[in-house]
Amino acid sequence: MFVPIFVALVAAITAYLRLVPTALIDEPSVTQIRALRDYVANDFAIAQPVTVKFYDTGFRFPDLVEATQRQLDHHLKSRGIPYKYPLVDELPKSIPRFTGNKTVTKTAEIFVLTDDDGSIETMSAQPAASTDPIDVSKPPDPEFTLDIALGGNVGVWLDSYKFRAMMTYDLEAIHANDLPFYLAQTISDHLCEIDFNAHSRLSHFDFESYTPEITLNIVAAEDRVEKDSTVLEDALMESITKHLDAIRPLVNITAKIHPIDVTKNKIPNSIMKNNTEQLTFIYSTTLEGFLSQIGGAHVYHLARDKPKEIVGDTYGTEYLEAQKLNENPRINITDFLSSMFNVVETRVGLTENCSNKHLEVYFTAKAFTIRGLYLALDAIAENKTAENLQHFITICQLVDTILTEEKHDWADHLKHVSKIYKSISSNV
Repeated sequence: MFVPIFVALVAAITAYLRLVPTALIDEPSVTQIRALRDYVANDFAIAQPVTVKFYDTGFRFPDLVEATQRQLDHHLKSRGIPYKYPLVDELPKSIPRFTGNKTVTKTAEIFVLTDDDGSIETMSAQPAASTDPIDVSKPPDPEFTLDIALGGNVGVWLDSYKFRAMMTYDLEAIHANDLPFYLAQTISDHLCEIDFNAHSRLSHFDFESYTPEITLNIVAAEDRVEKDSTVLEDALMESITKHLDAIRPLVNITAKIHPIDVTKNKIPNSIMKNNTEQLTFIYSTTLEGFLSQIGGAHVYHLARDKPKEIVGDTYGTEYLEAQKLNENPRINITDFLSSMFNVVETRVGLTENCSNKHLEVYFTAKAFTIRGLYLALDAIAENKTAENLQHFITICQLVDTILTEEKHDWADHLKHVSKIYKSISSNV
């Protein structure tokens, strides 16, 4: 109980320091600074609300969310995870009674229930999905939801874009009273699994090497005489940009493609240097068998599709399409992109290989933020300069903000902590 009380005390001290001249206030002790440091590392009770709702008409389960909360809290305690996941109950409090023979018509926003006598009842339903295209390059709204729906069996899906999981259940799960267990497991093992895993290895996040901006160089090492048009480069850049946009809240990566005729020119040394702020990859479509490395760096050779066997009517559509592909075979960029993205993601700390990249980025930014706060407080305790004590006050304010806000902007918090740590490190 001491640490939470201490954090409240620190928040009060922070507010007091704003109003009273510094000369009249005793500076925080090393013990206080280290207590906050240890709280951030081990007992940081950050809340991440999760809304539970039906995806279909559903049943009325008055105590389902409460029972799920108990299951989830017990699981968190058993794993030593201090985070909180308060469940928001948006399950229906009442379900229209079906009497006689009714037909059900589902519109975009309501269910229309028509009785034998022609009377009509309506009830709210899940709004129809928007037909507008989703811009997956932008982070989704940081609202976590768990949708449940009656299905043929128990199953779980993780949304590939939104912070959402969906679970189907069957009548047997209701009769066996297993729904609370299944819902808690869906949250811990799917929706928030990355958060759980990140907490267990917080000390392994290399915050000291964290770089908010990285340049990604892609060198097209070609024989200019045999070089294809820029169609390949355009296709590569389109795929790369889409992938990097999802990572951008964690690290701002700028990609550049450099076409170079390596039979006549040398790749500039400034491009070839791999360091914390730059990564370089080399590919070629024209020099396979002649070039395997440049300056010790591996050269990826992009293979062309094998010619298709042409059969059938020589004037048929299938024949003409195959002939066209054989004359201008497509170049396979998938393996190259996959290898490059694996290296890039490992460099920036994305190691979960999650199908929802936005979700992985969100929780990874959270872990880096917490690790950065710990290291910053540790450095302040070792070097209590006037400037560092000002940083301590700022950190107290940030901790208070994180504990009270309903929606977290971990990308913004990470940038803030990164600047604080950089300033503290420069004072050593």
